[in-house]
Amino acid sequence: MHRMRVRFLMLAAALFALPGPAALATHTSAPVLALERVAVAGGEPVQVAGRIYYDGAPAASVLVEIRDRPAAGKPFSAGFVRSDDAGDFRLTLKLPRAPGTYVLEVVSHCQDVLRHLCTFRSATMTAIVGAAGTKRE
Repeated sequence: MHRMRVRFLMLAAALFALPGPAALATHTSAPVLALERVAVAGGEPVQVAGRIYYDGAPAASVLVEIRDRPAAGKPFSAGFVRSDDAGDFRLTLKLPRAPGTYVLEVVSHCQDVLRHLCTFRSATMTAIVGAAGTKRE
């Protein structure tokens, strides 16, 4: 009986000593954007495009989230897209019509099978919205 208790305690100690999910995060895909800055007229769509890399090579089937990162207030999710076989992604967004500068954050959420090992990486793109009818840069 004493041996069984000792084995149980050793097993329990070993299980609690395992590293947590954050320590196992090894999948670090990262987005690289085609443009870091764009200017559009109010109401015009903005295309966010780029490529996802993992360990220096393009990564397919990675979930990518594009969201607004406002200076004040709560960010909103603008949309999700998956990278294609070449690692490329593209999503067209409609920004608010109000003139101003909007910072879009592009977040790599990793491939589904590696989600539990994932460290999310992000890149930002600045969109400058002018008055309706203004020309693009």
